[in-house]
Formats: sequence, structure tokens, C-alpha cells
Amino acid sequence: MTGMYNIKVKLILKIVILSLFTFSIWGCGKRTNYPEKIELLSDRQSNELGEKELAVYNRQIKINTQKKEEKNLKASRFLDLDQDGIVDAYDSDIDNDNVHNLADSHPFDSSRGSEDQDNDTIPDFVDFNSIHPEYAALQENIYTQKDILVICESIWSNGDIFTIMESIQSDTLLFHRIKSLNIIKLSEKNKPRRAEYNVDWKTISLFSKELTNNKKLINNSFFHELFHVLAIDYPTLYNTFLKVSPWIVTRDRYGNKKYSYKTKDGREYSFTSTSLRFDDKTNYPKLLDDVLPSLYSLQGPSEHFAEAGLATYVDFLINKDRFSLKRFKNLELFKKTQMYKNFLIFLNTKK
Repeated sequence: MTGMYNIKVKLILKIVILSLFTFSIWGCGKRTNYPEKIELLSDRQSNELGEKELAVYNRQIKINTQKKEEKNLKASRFLDLDQDGIVDAYDSDIDNDNVHNLADSHPFDSSRGSEDQDNDTIPDFVDFNSIHPEYAALQENIYTQKDILVICESIWSNGDIFTIMESIQSDTLLFHRIKSLNIIKLSEKNKPRRAEYNVDWKTISLFSKELTNNKKLINNSFFHELFHVLAIDYPTLYNTFLKVSPWIVTRDRYGNKKYSYKTKDGREYSFTSTSLRFDDKTNYPKLLDDVLPSLYSLQGPSEHFAEAGLATYVDFLINKDRFSLKRFKNLELFKKTQMYKNFLIFLNTKK
């Protein structure tokens, strides 16, 4: 009896082990890797969705959480609320109501957010009539003439707002050429940088931390970003810049851009697209050759382009009072280069 009992126990154990092994194989083959964290809309945002948009949003969430295997994925990077083929992160009009997200009080709801009581084509949400009435006419003129909407968050002073608007109105060299810019936003966010250009939303944002009450710094940062816009609008100008620049652009095996800067004496310094600063900042002065108008130009080819364009633009102006030339320590040498001459030709060419 004892022998039979032992045989039965062993048999049962084998069946259990085999079952567990089979189940684990099946589980490994069938398991879906969900994102550990998905940043969804807040309760307030989801409550503001229209019925149609909410249905689309929920359907997309369900589909994509089953398919995506990336971790820490933000929903807006794969959702397309209005189903126009552009994911929300890169869509300047998420709800497809013909109002830019930054000018829309309800960017997730196409039935609301475009209210315009005075019929000046500027949504009430960002209309200076209610928040900065003294500049309302100027805001409307810029929007009508240049198709660029200036919007502002509360922290900015009237003087700072006027600085931006005065610069736009008085400029005769750049704004008639600009195409890929719809919004100029005076943001109350504090970021490490002073300004940035979002090519997808066609927006220049200026950040308040270092810029408030500093007219020259505001204009330097603002017009630097304008040259980032021009690099998109005029690719021939940017490619011409690269040909006479010391930058070599390649890609690694993963497709990431790699930048190398070659000095006149043959030394080469390498960057990656995510880290454009030199490890040894003591090399900065040594690298400041004639094609670099400023040290900031060493941040990469796109920043070099913007700095070179800004230096040429300010030097070209008769009245330079609105800008600071302190950052362009190498300006006199830079003015002798072909790069400077190319930017001058561009500025002198009538559109």
C-alpha cells in the first residue's frame, strides 16, 4: 500500500509541475506589456470634452494601451483626438475647430473655445480687450497684417508686452518673410532657457524668469528664435550656412544625429543631438574662431545659425538700441567671413 501511495503522490506531483510549466509558457506567450504609466487627461479636461471627442478619446486610449509596449508613455504622443492624422502632441489644433490650442479656452472640445464677442477674429480667451486693453488695437493690427497672434500670461508687465509688439511693428527685414509662426506667447513658466521655438505648433514662447523688465535681453532672445523659424522657412539658407560652417552632421547606428565641430587647426570636437555642450568649458575661448560670433554658437549647428543670423541682423540695423551686442564678442572677425556675407545677401534681398 505504501508503494502504491508513493507512486500516486509522485504522479500527482508530475501532473502539477507539468501543468504549471505549461501555464507559464502560455502566459509568457500571451502576456501583454502595458505601459507602467500613462499620463491621461485630468478630470477637468475630460469633463470639458464634447461627446464626440470623448468617445474618440476613450476608444483611442483602449486601443493604444493594448498595443503600445513603451514605458512611461504620454497619451498625447499617440492619441489623435480629431482623427486628422496628426497625433495630439504635434497638432496645433487638437479639436480641429480652427483655433490654435494656445488661443482656445477648451482645446479638447470643438464646440467651445472660439467665442469672439467683438468679432475681431481673436478669441476672447486671449483677446487683449479684456486683459490689456491699452494694447488691444496693436494686437489686432499685428494679427491682421502679419497673421501672428501675440498672447500673454499675467506675470508680464505692460512694458515687456510693448517691447515685443514694438519690435514686431518696427521690423522691416524679417517678419514679411516669416511663414512658420502663428503664435508668440509671453509665458509665465520658468524654464532653464529664455525662449524656444516649437516647429509643430509654430509658436515662439518667451519665459519670464530672466527676461522680465529687460528690453534688450527680450529682443535678443526673441529675434534669436525668429532665425530658428527662418531656418525652417528657408532651407536653402540653412544648407548654405552648413556648407561654410565647421559643423559636420552624421548619424549613429540608431539614427541619432551626431555633430562634430572642426577647428582651423584640425582639432575635432564631437556632440550628440541630446548633449550639445562641451564637457570642458575651458576650451570655449580656444574654439572661438572667426565664424563663431558668440560662445553660445557652440551649442550646435542650429544654435550657431540663429546666433550668426542675429549678429548679422543687429549689425545691419542703423538703430541698434533695442539689442545688446555684448554677447557677440567675436563680431569684428565674424563680419569678414562668407557666412556673414551670406546672411547680408539674404537680408538685402527683397521678397
